[in-house]
Amino acid sequence: MKQRLGIAQALLHEPKLLILDEPTNGLDPEGIIEMRSLIKDLAKGGTTIIVSSHLLSEIDQIATTIGVIAKGKLIYQDDIQTMRTLAKHRLRMRVSDTQQAQQIVGGEIEGKWLYCEPRTDAEVAEAIQNLTEQHIGIYRVEEEQRSLEAIFLRMIEEAS
Repeated sequence: MKQRLGIAQALLHEPKLLILDEPTNGLDPEGIIEMRSLIKDLAKGGTTIIVSSHLLSEIDQIATTIGVIAKGKLIYQDDIQTMRTLAKHRLRMRVSDTQQAQQIVGGEIEGKWLYCEPRTDAEVAEAIQNLTEQHIGIYRVEEEQRSLEAIFLRMIEEAS
């Protein structure tokens, strides 16, 4: 109720700019949905809203533009759609010999996994066929989409 009361007080004077810090914090699921809807409606009505939050899944649902701040400096700013494209899909494969598999299909090795850029179904089938022809055991092939959180963490790490 405190969160809702604070928002109501902030809206009394119909501000052109509204700054919210973790606006969904402490709300129940119904309240979170209502808050998202309120933020979107205010933005459609012309109010500029700046939301500070560590919950990127929440930001992803309400923001049109995103900024990432690390150590007091703005390290990224663009529309949310552009950031979503950074979280593109990639192919993840667990094979018996990642080094040899990498030579055959390319990609990057991370731990016991081989990651490749997205491929069409036909390209995936061809890669699997090439690996089996070279007697590389294929244990798992998955399509993975990196989350906004993973992209955020990488940005923060690169900024350090």
